Amino acid sequence: MKHARHNSSPLAEENPWEQVFDDMPPNGDVNQLPPHRRLEWPNLPRGSFAARQGPSGAMGSVDMVENPDVNPIQGMNRSYDDVRRDLARHQQQARAAAHAAGSPAPIFRAEYVFISMGSAGRLDVALGRVCNVPPGKNGAKGVTVDVAVYAHTPPARGLAGFFGSFAPAVNPNYNPSVPGSKKFIRNHQLPRSQLLVLNVQVFTVTKKMYVRTSSLQLLALAASGLVIPVGGSVKRSDAPPFQGWS
Repeated sequence: MKHARHNSSPLAEENPWEQVFDDMPPNGDVNQLPPHRRLEWPNLPRGSFAARQGPSGAMGSVDMVENPDVNPIQGMNRSYDDVRRDLARHQQQARAAAHAAGSPAPIFRAEYVFISMGSAGRLDVALGRVCNVPPGKNGAKGVTVDVAVYAHTPPARGLAGFFGSFAPAVNPNYNPSVPGSKKFIRNHQLPRSQLLVLNVQVFTVTKKMYVRTSSLQLLALAASGLVIPVGGSVKRSDAPPFQGWS
């Protein structure tokens, strides 16, 4: 075989290629290709899709995931700050629209909230961060959400209330050798009635997170009649329990 290849004529090897080029139509017009060289497009089966439902419907949920209200893509002309700014604007508009319509306020993933975890005769208040909301149901009255709980460290001066710093609450039962064990505490399927304040505003100083006074004032209104001492555990007063922001 080696001897045959060595003695083969280069012109003989080029002839098949020349024939291919000769068969190509002028100016690249594929419509002039001979039938045996044209691409064939078989008729593939077509999928049938149900008409899009409302925001809480199945197709509405898929559409919200595949076509989000805010473009999350970052690039040369779109920075991380641009994405965050657009997201904040969209959420603010959604909250304002819900308020104007008298509808429940939407709950957004990654927003901070004050939650209540009631027990007999007491109301445990904690800061949390929403980590899961069913797609298309963030404005539903009966929505349930998953919330990551934050632990409060009181300030050194001993001021009463949530004026200290916050950090993710560590799960005391965490075991890295156990599959599925979570390092931080997460409350699953909290109903809207246990969300005392939505859209809690936070800020950081030297890598420590604090809650803004404006959100603490909203918490005081939400827990009207309750005195919140250091640590966040409060005694119930004679006032009826707060049922959460609508």
